[in-house]
Amino acid sequence: MTDRWAGLRRVFRLPLRRRDVKGDVSAELQFHLEERIEELMAEGLSRPEAEREARERFGDLPGVGAEVERIDRRMVRRRGLGESLDAVGRDVRFGLRALRKSPGFTAVAVLTLALGIGANTAIFSAVNGVLLRPLEVPGLDRLFVIQQNAPGLKLFGGQVSAPEIEDIARHTELFEAVGGASGASFNLTGSGEPSRVSGVQTMGRFFDAFGVRPALGRFYRPDDSENGNDRLAVLTDGFWRAWAGADPGVIGRSIELNGQTYQIIGVLPASFQYRRSSQVYVPLRITPSVRERRGTWSTTAIARLRPGVSQEQLAAGLGRITREWQADPQKASPPEMGIYLSGPSLVAVLAGELQPLLKLLMVAVALVLLIACANVANLQLVRAASREKELAVRAAMGSGTWPIIRQLLVESTLVAGVGGGLGLALGALAIKALARMTTTTLPVLHDLRLDAPVLGFTAAVTLLSAGLFGIAPAFRAARTDLHGVLRDATRGSSAGSGRNRVLRLSVASQVALSLMLLLGAGLLIRSLARLLGTDPGFKASHVITFQVTLPAAVFQQGPQKTLFFDRLSARLAAMPGIEAVGAISDLPFAPGRNSSPFTIAGKPGGRGEPERHADMRFVEADYFKAIGIPVTRGRSFTPQDRKDSPWVAVIDESLARQYFGSENPIGKTISQGPDATIVGVVGAIKHGDLGEPDKPTVYYAYAQAPWYSGLYLTLRTSQDPGVVVAQARAAVAELDRSLPLYDVRLMQERVDDSLGARRLAMLVLLGFSILALLLALLGVYGVLSYSTSRRIHELGIRLALGAAPSDVVRMVLGGGLLLTGAGLLVGLAGFLALARLLSSILYGVGPRDPLTIAVGVSVLAAGAAVAAWVPARRAARVDPVEALREE
Repeated sequence: MTDRWAGLRRVFRLPLRRRDVKGDVSAELQFHLEERIEELMAEGLSRPEAEREARERFGDLPGVGAEVERIDRRMVRRRGLGESLDAVGRDVRFGLRALRKSPGFTAVAVLTLALGIGANTAIFSAVNGVLLRPLEVPGLDRLFVIQQNAPGLKLFGGQVSAPEIEDIARHTELFEAVGGASGASFNLTGSGEPSRVSGVQTMGRFFDAFGVRPALGRFYRPDDSENGNDRLAVLTDGFWRAWAGADPGVIGRSIELNGQTYQIIGVLPASFQYRRSSQVYVPLRITPSVRERRGTWSTTAIARLRPGVSQEQLAAGLGRITREWQADPQKASPPEMGIYLSGPSLVAVLAGELQPLLKLLMVAVALVLLIACANVANLQLVRAASREKELAVRAAMGSGTWPIIRQLLVESTLVAGVGGGLGLALGALAIKALARMTTTTLPVLHDLRLDAPVLGFTAAVTLLSAGLFGIAPAFRAARTDLHGVLRDATRGSSAGSGRNRVLRLSVASQVALSLMLLLGAGLLIRSLARLLGTDPGFKASHVITFQVTLPAAVFQQGPQKTLFFDRLSARLAAMPGIEAVGAISDLPFAPGRNSSPFTIAGKPGGRGEPERHADMRFVEADYFKAIGIPVTRGRSFTPQDRKDSPWVAVIDESLARQYFGSENPIGKTISQGPDATIVGVVGAIKHGDLGEPDKPTVYYAYAQAPWYSGLYLTLRTSQDPGVVVAQARAAVAELDRSLPLYDVRLMQERVDDSLGARRLAMLVLLGFSILALLLALLGVYGVLSYSTSRRIHELGIRLALGAAPSDVVRMVLGGGLLLTGAGLLVGLAGFLALARLLSSILYGVGPRDPLTIAVGVSVLAAGAAVAAWVPARRAARVDPVEALREE
């Protein structure tokens, strides 16, 4: 082992023998010194006198020798480095000529590597932009989101309230800075056509938590949230450029949001993208009424840990805060809620559903690279076989084993370098395609780019690939039987059989890895098919949706809001081709979801039973008909259900089934605040994910509780959506020209986009599996073709002795199927071990689904059989006379 490692070092080093220069110089000087002493003694001086005079003339002999040695050492080092670079340069030039002489090999190898490296580049750019560096802020690993869990309500990962954030911020032993953020949007008026801008309301030391500094102006202070000076605005870089034309003089100007004037005091740097869609940041106004609403899940708490505080210490600290709240009657949540704090990292929260998806795709793309490297290694081995005489001649002429290995490694590096460059270009195209595919479904992937970490990763993958496919073929080629090759006697030699073993092992590995990818893609296809076949509970086709939000400064009273939406619904219903019009506070498959505990009169919860909890929705006009939710019992809301009439509610089948069973719920009283009489039951629907279980939902008449300033309008129509939206925009303008109509989308698009992560995983994994399948089949074909060509003499003898062509076909085909079978067994075992990685994104199918496994194995086995049949048929057509004559 030591000799082999020393030999490997010699591949990359060219040591030069250096004689003992110091000894040679000292001997020469000593010779001249003795000569001079003898001359002086011949002139009549005594020996001591002659030595003293001679030494004074020659000086310090040891010092001269040492200086000469230092000079010589520097010259040797320079000469060694120069000769090493010359040798590598010669290898590069020779490698380029050799690759030009084999254009077919070079093209296939480069393209194969480019596909593998390009796929890795694209996926790593997503991993880097989502899981590693989603934000360009210092100390990203110390940023955490403080969340609330209520196990009694089966609710986890909830937000906190503004007063609770203030409590958390007081624990300075844990946190450097704590801030809060709440999503918001505003009607932008006073500067052209009204439009809707997205924003963030923040409190506390939000900007300090991120360590961000303004590009222009300043940020507002924490006390601006409560001292009446909350009409301040900080613009994002993108909005500043689009709205203000990148004017540095924007500081001090005013901007009108929701009918109120805000003073612009700062501009954020372009690198800060807490929420990519945000355009304006304003203080979250903390009023006495806000402080009274402890326990409301309304604000995201973001905290920066102090240096040295571990996650274990964070968890212990949050536990102490929880116990402090529970011990204080003024701070404690209702006992049934059982609030507990947790602190997931900000990166994990921002990644959301993409986290398991990207981990899966990173594993998949690594398998693709391994298959590509194995395929190129096969090509290298076959090519080395055709160069046996060339390499043997070089060895016979004194080149040596290690220089040959170095030469082959240089060629592999050249192939990998060109493949890496092309892969980088393919990766850039894949990143653009990924961004286009996910613009609306996964906007976090829209800003992916080839930055320094991605380029560094690509370079590392390129070098790794060169080693993976280059080392084994280089060492195998260097072990060629020199004398056997020069005698043309390599057929059937041990070197040839050894090379075949390596080829067979490589192909079996490709088959195994391809099967793993193929089965993963198959499971995702079946899962997505199940989801697409799931009934959301409503009819999404031919439904147009959009939002209208009323500014609180203008529409301060509930009756004003009700009157506006009543008038708007009537105008929309009168438009040509409109079948039904409705509105709702929280639209299915749209952001936002309101949930609250409830009680049923006469039906108290049992001891130990989880607290009852249901979604709340407030509807206007004929919403159920517009979106296609069937009324199964009782009635829907009517114009008589107004604020001055008794409260009524409509529940869904999920709540009726779970809490009433076979009992008729009509006429019963339910309460999520004010008591309401149940007047109807509607079908249960999916609210945000087709794969979610049914969630109990209670609907209320908006006219009885006009708490929301903004509603989603739903229009069922068979008319052209563009025409309908233009007419709807005009209808809104007739009522109030300052109100924008925004978030316009077809309902079917919202449902389809909810499958964005699963659809992306399926498409990418399917593409990887198809690529891997083609490479594996190419590997089976190539290895069998090569091994068959090496056995022409043997096959000729078999046929000459009476073997039938069908026997030769069975022999070659059997070898290919045996090779494939071994790979299938290994791949199946590997997939079963790793299948749990798919569990979180599957629906309606298990990670070890027998049908998917059977189909995947059959497809790969059938493809391998076809790939093996071609060289088998070619072998059966060998002419025995020609084969024996060639030998």
